[in-house]
Amino acid sequence: MFPISRRFIAALALSGLAFGALPALASVPAYTYAYTGLDFDSDETIDETVEQLTVFYAGNSASAQIDSAGGSSAFALTGYGVNQAYAGAVNPPGGLEQIGALSVWSDVFQAGGGSGTGSAQVSVVLNGSFTDRYYSASIYTLFQSDAPLLPDDLFNYLETGIPPQGITPILFAFGDSDTTPGPVQIVLSGNIHFTYGSDYYLTSILMVGASDSGEASFAQSADFGITLTSGGELSTASGTAYAAAVPEPETWAMLLAGAGLITLRLRRK
Repeated sequence: MFPISRRFIAALALSGLAFGALPALASVPAYTYAYTGLDFDSDETIDETVEQLTVFYAGNSASAQIDSAGGSSAFALTGYGVNQAYAGAVNPPGGLEQIGALSVWSDVFQAGGGSGTGSAQVSVVLNGSFTDRYYSASIYTLFQSDAPLLPDDLFNYLETGIPPQGITPILFAFGDSDTTPGPVQIVLSGNIHFTYGSDYYLTSILMVGASDSGEASFAQSADFGITLTSGGELSTASGTAYAAAVPEPETWAMLLAGAGLITLRLRRK
């Protein structure tokens, strides 16, 4: 049995902080979403929430923030290609606060200038930190789907474990204060496949949670990139020009090693 803090993070992963019923969205090609929640008395229900759900088609963001009288705070800020989230808990006298934040964006992609099937490299760079005072955690996931993955679909999947038809997990990372206290940088990279001239959907989710005096600070994460590896031109429903994908993790390590050798040689001169 997990301690309360661990169960709270598990609830974060399974039901999005148990935020309850989410507002319905019509079928839209692209959206940004931000949500924060705070549990005052550790009963695994959210006693106070602040929510802002925003549907945008180009160049906009959604944000949500919550603060408790005891000093706990959380915020989420989402833009196309960028997820930012922070959760910091303060242990009040005679109680235990648990707090978390959720950032989601989804966009429609289509590749032109080719025929048949093609491929692309996708990447996410996660920069953040965990305190080691108590427990905090982060979860990142990138999904590819052949139909819009709306918030209701997403949370139904997280709660039941049954994915909607046509959804494929592409990138995943879990981190916590037990395994990696202090600053962390995670580089995720993978490949997707598509049909030229056909729509496909990418949905990016970043969740953070903290309890007692824990803190998960991913306020400068996660930066998404995509590069067509089979050639052609990429268009999106939001109109966003996403950055190029970072190198594969192995290539990244080789580049860092090479940079280290160059630095060493320069110092010897």
